[in-house]
Amino acid sequence: MPVSGRARCTAHAIRVAQPAASAANMADARLVGQVIGLNLHA
Repeated sequence: MPVSGRARCTAHAIRVAQPAASAANMADARLVGQVIGLNLHA
């Protein structure tokens, strides 16, 4: 397998993974915010 093809595949995988990672980070932040909110209201 040519190096250029492998690099292109890796770059594509990273590009595909980034939206999923950012969505997971947003979900984590929302969950943490809810926990903090519950602690403040308790």
